[in-house]
Amino acid sequence: MRILSRHFLANYLGLFALTLIIALILMTVIEMLVNLDDVIENRDAAGGALAYLLVRVPTLYLRDIIPAASAIAAFLCLAIAARAREITALKTGGIPLFRIALPVLLAAIALSGLALVLNETVLLGVNREFDRLQYPEESVVFDRGSFWYHRDDAFYNAREIDTETGRMEDVRIYKTGPDGRLVETLHAAQATAVSGSRWRVRDATRYRFDPDAPAVTPNAERLGETEIVLVPPGELGLLERSAGTLSMPQILEAIEARRQAGRSSLRYRAILHKRLAEPAAIFVLALLVIPIALAVERGQSFAAAALVGILLVAGYRALWQLVILASDGGFQTAVAAPWLVVLGFTGLGAALFARAPR
Repeated sequence: MRILSRHFLANYLGLFALTLIIALILMTVIEMLVNLDDVIENRDAAGGALAYLLVRVPTLYLRDIIPAASAIAAFLCLAIAARAREITALKTGGIPLFRIALPVLLAAIALSGLALVLNETVLLGVNREFDRLQYPEESVVFDRGSFWYHRDDAFYNAREIDTETGRMEDVRIYKTGPDGRLVETLHAAQATAVSGSRWRVRDATRYRFDPDAPAVTPNAERLGETEIVLVPPGELGLLERSAGTLSMPQILEAIEARRQAGRSSLRYRAILHKRLAEPAAIFVLALLVIPIALAVERGQSFAAAALVGILLVAGYRALWQLVILASDGGFQTAVAAPWLVVLGFTGLGAALFARAPR
């Protein structure tokens, strides 16, 4: 039995690694052909373009490629064995079907856990580097439950940002002089975009400092409701997008900060649950295609079985896109939706496996 487990485990992992490498190479070539302007823009040397590709491809595609590679590897591993009558021989020898598939399923579970760690470490770092390369003049930092945004001579801090309505809550702005010293701060309960870079702030207080006289009390001015020039609303998309690059501890920090402030934490809870459930696709897709692969033993066409597997994987991905839309749209179902998709397709895979001929 140990020999059998090592055989299927080695086949699955070997096919997984091969599929993953081929897919990444293909996506890199496609990116070079389709988005050549983005690749070479503002990059003086070939090394810079290559570094950009090495960041861009994992950021945009790796989360989708890994589960797909798992499904392809699981299918090929058992479908090839079924076509070669290895599965028939094993069942004739009294080995249960579940025991045959167990090494692949356990490996898929292990890869799901590894992907969760990878997503929270390496891939998050790659995503942040991609944002830095895309927006070299801007930077975003998350600290104490809110975003810090730096551009030109100002630092912007906001706890809540809604790019659709062009509104920020609990806004703080720090302006510096040419020498980098603080010259002005502004705190407003709310800021609403009016036009261009003009914003209407409410309940605002502005303090002006004299950098050459730090001991002098700053000049305080109560603004109430007025219009000021801030960052263009379109640039706030960088802050909203950066919410997706937060680590899980930072997401938990944001949830707690909003709970204490009496604000809704739905969006961050949705991001957290989506992040936790996403790596499960590696196991779920493997479970889905294994019964389809075993059907090759009964004389089903290899191509027909592969097509059924592709349709199941496509169905999973289509529903997962709805999960992403629910998360981005702030729907109340966004927290439970990832787990409903995972549990639903896990149940489907288990049902298909239970119906496989013993």
